[in-house]
Amino acid sequence: MDIHQHVLEVVTLKNLKENKTEFYEKRSNKTKATCLTKYGVDNVSKNEQIKIKQKQTMITKYNVEHNSYNQETLDKRSKTFFNKYWETFVLILKNKNIDVSFSKDDYCSHDGIYEFKCNYCNSSFSRSIESKYKLRPQNIYCGCQSKGTSVKEKQLFDLISYETKIPNKRFSKDGKIYELDIYLPEINLGIEFNGMYWHSEVFKDSDYHKNKSDWFKQNYNIDIIHVFENDFDNKLDIVLSIINNRIGNNLIKIPARKCIKKEISAKEYKTFLDINHIQGSINSKIKKGLFYNNELVSVIGIGKSRFDKTDELHRFCNKLNYSIIGGFSKLMKGFSNITTYCDRNYFNGNGYKTIGFIEEYKTKPNYKYYKKSIILSRYQCQKHKLNLMLDKFDLALTEHENMLNNGWIRIYDCGNIKLKI
Repeated sequence: MDIHQHVLEVVTLKNLKENKTEFYEKRSNKTKATCLTKYGVDNVSKNEQIKIKQKQTMITKYNVEHNSYNQETLDKRSKTFFNKYWETFVLILKNKNIDVSFSKDDYCSHDGIYEFKCNYCNSSFSRSIESKYKLRPQNIYCGCQSKGTSVKEKQLFDLISYETKIPNKRFSKDGKIYELDIYLPEINLGIEFNGMYWHSEVFKDSDYHKNKSDWFKQNYNIDIIHVFENDFDNKLDIVLSIINNRIGNNLIKIPARKCIKKEISAKEYKTFLDINHIQGSINSKIKKGLFYNNELVSVIGIGKSRFDKTDELHRFCNKLNYSIIGGFSKLMKGFSNITTYCDRNYFNGNGYKTIGFIEEYKTKPNYKYYKKSIILSRYQCQKHKLNLMLDKFDLALTEHENMLNNGWIRIYDCGNIKLKI
């Protein structure tokens, strides 16, 4: 086909479309004009006499005023719809990890009980449907799946690559009921997604997250990782690295004997922590790192304690998605009389204990302030700083009262484990 023939065909097609549009417009206008002439309206359905006549005809033939009220017609439409929708219905449920346990004929023909299988928890469940019109995929869910599950919680669930993971698993004992957002039974690990507003002091008391972790540990030997929404939004790569390290998934493993230990600069230390540590950087007097093939893969920072007169291990951190076998021990060699605080939101302290740290006690929960996706630490909100920070400040009120008056609310974590070597 030459270019001239192609252009001619394009022009012809365009003319056909234009002529077709013009034809239908003319026909529509002609129909409206005829209706106006005969019935005084531009559409016969607007004429009251015709409406009455149509109703009388329907009553005579089908004993109903309108075809949509006729059960035979409804059944026919229903069967046609469900026949066409069957494959889509099955596919949508499959994407929700649910299999149907009934046939296409059952789906199209009856109301009553329908059987399903949940591939999350590997159990069967039924739904009693009083009308098959209500049998929609969005209404089908297993008891292990909460209808109120947040979008971010579902995203976190999908991002965790582990063969056996159960959403919204409930546990009950001695009159108490707790639910784990994500449960990995093979390694006794639970993962909680804590939305900032719904897990704030508005709905949860100060010990809620700590008590939940303690209850699961004492009754089921299950450790919990608490992922707060601000970490999910801002530090998801670090969160996933922590989880993957815990479940032994997709980590680059390097033996510490192949690494070189040496002091690092304040800039190297700060940059590494800001990229790889869930709490970010902190000033430390002693800064040491492990290098593998001239690449910094692990660091520690030690300085004066923030709470007593001892030296404190401020930070220990590996590069994201790296596991340095024996790295922590190598970095800590030569140090003694050191305290540290292990973040119970993400860790259980076992990594410290394996190199000789001894647990002294668990602290009370810490808190942060939250407002419109902004997070402030309790140190940033000490009362003597609030006069310059808040729009409304009353010296006679407490720090908490002043923050509440300005729309800030507290979120409590699980506290820390204090350890010493």
